[in-house]
Amino acid sequence: MRIASASLRLAPVVAAVLLAGCASPFGQLDERRNQASGPGELALDFIGPRFPNVVVELDAVDGAGPNAQALADFEKELEGALGKPVTIQTSKDVRGRGATHAYTLAEINDLELKYRSRYTDGDTAALYVLFLDGGFEAEGALGVAYHGSSVAMLKGTIRKNTQADDQIIPTPSTLGKPKERFVERAVLVHEFGHNLGLVNNGIPMVRPHEMTQDPVGETSDNEGEKHSKSDASVMFWAVDTFEVTNLFSSGEDIPSHFDADDKADIKNARSIER
Repeated sequence: MRIASASLRLAPVVAAVLLAGCASPFGQLDERRNQASGPGELALDFIGPRFPNVVVELDAVDGAGPNAQALADFEKELEGALGKPVTIQTSKDVRGRGATHAYTLAEINDLELKYRSRYTDGDTAALYVLFLDGGFEAEGALGVAYHGSSVAMLKGTIRKNTQADDQIIPTPSTLGKPKERFVERAVLVHEFGHNLGLVNNGIPMVRPHEMTQDPVGETSDNEGEKHSKSDASVMFWAVDTFEVTNLFSSGEDIPSHFDADDKADIKNARSIER
């Protein structure tokens, strides 16, 4: 899920941070830059040559941390797409609200401001990933990209729609659902794809591949906007919602890679002047 207007909705939070004066002047500028950005607006930090390294700062609520295999697959996909070394730094210091809590965007942003310590600086572009124990205010979301370098993963909703990797006999509530690692790796890559400006969300498309028709007609929003029309791409519209478990027959079928069109857009963006 991509939050396009996060900087507008969170303006009072940003102001409070600036008035607090708790960060160094340079650190405060880095924080302000991210807070004022939406997904895709900092894409060239990750894609372009200015920052040859990428660090992922990952904070998690205790007991709601990342699936180890999904995280390894995510790191591999990033290195392949960006052509840069990626380092993931993890911790579990976040205080959660419970598996049934629906986090608001403001709550997620408050947690980032409290716990995030790395921002793009020097020779390193920084991505922040926050694993939460509940769901999101937009029901059914598995993940959300809400600033230019910020992603939240909704572990509570992911667990409701998956089987544990080591689960041999499914329970009635998990029968027919995919393994956690397949869903989680796809959602991680998908949300970072929004940070990369995909699809038509910050970097230009080499060939048209954005879904132009709303795949969920009864909703007020166009769920296909800024997503790939190809179900072979990790940027397919359903990947970051519980619908992904209904549209794909098994977890292994869920797309978790950038397709040829996505990669062409990333390659083309490398030549854009900063």
